Amino acid sequence: MMTFPKLPEVNSNLDLNVLTKLFKVIEPETIDTKTNRIIVTARNKPVFLPTLLNPELAYFAGYLFGDGYLCVDKKRLGFSDEYETQMKRINECAIRLFNSSGRLFSRLSLHSLKPSYNLEISRKAINWYLHNILSMPRGEKNELEIPENIRTNLELLRWFLRGLFDADGTLPKNPEKAVQLFIDFSSKSKKLILAVRDALKQFRIETLEPYARISKSPTTNRICITWELRIRRKGQILLFLEEIGFTHPNKRLRQEKILYGSVAQPG
Repeated sequence: MMTFPKLPEVNSNLDLNVLTKLFKVIEPETIDTKTNRIIVTARNKPVFLPTLLNPELAYFAGYLFGDGYLCVDKKRLGFSDEYETQMKRINECAIRLFNSSGRLFSRLSLHSLKPSYNLEISRKAINWYLHNILSMPRGEKNELEIPENIRTNLELLRWFLRGLFDADGTLPKNPEKAVQLFIDFSSKSKKLILAVRDALKQFRIETLEPYARISKSPTTNRICITWELRIRRKGQILLFLEEIGFTHPNKRLRQEKILYGSVAQPG
């Protein structure tokens, strides 16, 4: 289980105008000011909607922006990852944040040798909340931006970036054998790549110029353009791991090998 720090409420308030609109649309039964959440009933089960941003919600949003999606039917949201353990962790976040769990299942693509694990949550109120409060588009994610209410708070931004890199960040599978260390982040959205680059600068982390890579989708075999952001200098890699880092179980192990293991470095 991940441990998330608490933030002063004054620094993490959501837009009250948007929340007022939310109240009217979903007709909440309860606005609980003690626990800072709206409680609505869906299928005879309470669903919680946070009225304050916190690091766990920022992380959840970052992972959603990376390996997640909101369905255009306005009812569902989901995530995918090659590691079942990570999907279980995201499901635990959903339970703590929204009092809602999802359906976990595996799927093997015709174009992939390994199965992917999928988590699907069917809650209309959560879909609406993430779309309106955290600016997550439904359907295609070509024009992504870091939500303003996260971008302007350094601690929330840290956890949002951690969620993004847990989803779409990469580092050497065997750091101890790597000729050169690296940390990369990829996205189909150039706008998000540029936003992440600017966000990393707030933590004094410098990247190379964004790079456009043409490749085949592992699930559909379609040709697509993916943008990559790369960190190559050893000092910047170590700074990233100190300021942002990974919590994804597999990537966390690789991180620890870089920080504490015997890793080959370029001359």
